[in-house]
Amino acid sequence: DLPFTKGLLGQIQMNNNNFTDALPNLLGAYNHIPNTHNVQLIYKCYYGLEQPGESYKFLSSHVEKYPNDLESLMQLAALQINSNLDDAIKNYEKALQIAPNNFIALNNLASFYLDKNQLAQADKNASKALELQPNHTYVLDTYGQILLAKKEYQKALIYFSKAVNDKNVIDDIYLNYIEALFLAEQYSLAQRKIEQRKFTSSSSLEKLAILKKKYKA
Repeated sequence: DLPFTKGLLGQIQMNNNNFTDALPNLLGAYNHIPNTHNVQLIYKCYYGLEQPGESYKFLSSHVEKYPNDLESLMQLAALQINSNLDDAIKNYEKALQIAPNNFIALNNLASFYLDKNQLAQADKNASKALELQPNHTYVLDTYGQILLAKKEYQKALIYFSKAVNDKNVIDDIYLNYIEALFLAEQYSLAQRKIEQRKFTSSSSLEKLAILKKKYKA
């Protein structure tokens, strides 16, 4: 009956895919010690039960009760990106109040404000993220996109060039780099970079086709 024992039993049951029996034991442990570790176990258990709605509801309830649990707050914000962007922004802003140097929150907020065409706010967050992580591929990409929106094409290329130096760079970032080359009127280099990259996903090929048509490549 001890909470520690319940938690341990719940983890064993979860490892055996016995999510139905695991859940009450994990909840018993959480009610005694509502820490991030126990939150994650319950969150995963709900997913094992194919109840993502309950998983989200539980996480939201926990963050409401314990707003300083940074890891859970960040997880909730990430889940809200596709379902409720305004709430995601609010929670990333809360995360920055707890940890002002959280570069993930800064970079995500920069991207969201860019999508809303709030360039000053986007620039502010992206600049801080870049200060903290000057070589991070996603941070470089976000800052580059903001510079494109400000029509600072040559400057944007500096950051995109650094981003695509990562051998594992994703297609979306590489395509942002190609668009920056077109906007900077470096058409020959853009063509060479297209030829050097093999695009396989349908979304990447579709985006590439749009760029080619747009810039008459």
